[in-house]
Amino acid sequence: MAFMLGYCSNSPKRCHHAYSLEVLDRIDACCPDCGLALIPVQNLGRQLRIDIKVLQIIFLVLSIILLLLVYIYY
Repeated sequence: MAFMLGYCSNSPKRCHHAYSLEVLDRIDACCPDCGLALIPVQNLGRQLRIDIKVLQIIFLVLSIILLLLVYIYY
């Protein structure tokens, strides 16, 4: 038996599981409340770390530019 990890594909206004973004572990790949199909969970761990690093670098560069502009104009 293969379990499927996923999110409910229904509208958040119509299903509690879709509203809460709860990860469901189901054999039939359907939401237990509304019966719609689950959207598969992807492994976002690596991508999330890359995104955070990029945001940190952008923030650092913007901070340095801001400090340089303040130093130049004063």
